Amino acid sequence: MSWPIGTTVSMATRRLDSDIVDLARDSTALKRDNAELRRQLMAAQRAAEHAEEALAISREAHAVMTLQIAQLEKLARELIRGAEQQPHWPLARWVKFGPMATLLTSIKDQA
Repeated sequence: MSWPIGTTVSMATRRLDSDIVDLARDSTALKRDNAELRRQLMAAQRAAEHAEEALAISREAHAVMTLQIAQLEKLARELIRGAEQQPHWPLARWVKFGPMATLLTSIKDQA
């Protein structure tokens, strides 16, 4: 620091003391702001982790639902084909003994 000529030691000491107090006050405020920012960062990281978990769950659920839809579409095609080939079979017989009987049983067991 450069002091103008004629500055007394007591004046310089008071000015230095006030500068030290200002620096300490700024340091405390910065520490408080830093702690708040760290809390916000941790909360944002937790929210991001929860969002990633939800995304993974939704992807798995989507895959399962896609598989179930494909199975139901196959079941519908088989039902139509079976009805065309053997129109005299009642639907209950086709459900119990038809080509998709195991799938229908598994669907019934899931429900």
